[in-house]
Amino acid sequence: MPDAVKKALTNGTMGKKYDLSFRVKPSFLTGDFNGDGKMDTAVLIKERSTGKIGIAIVYGTTGQVTILGAGIGIGQRRR
Repeated sequence: MPDAVKKALTNGTMGKKYDLSFRVKPSFLTGDFNGDGKMDTAVLIKERSTGKIGIAIVYGTTGQVTILGAGIGIGQRRR
């Protein structure tokens, strides 16, 4: 896992709320997930308080993190 990604997810608020999960291998994937031409990283995480699993996307350009799942709703079910 890239050091910048590990730092973004283990320092500060993120590090207090989530743990990196190594439940599957590889535990992270890289790709251009937001279409800006830069490589981003998706990492499997677990919310500490509930144990819920999710994905954290760390954007390569900014280092910002988006959480999908892990106690945070992803969207509403369509009928």
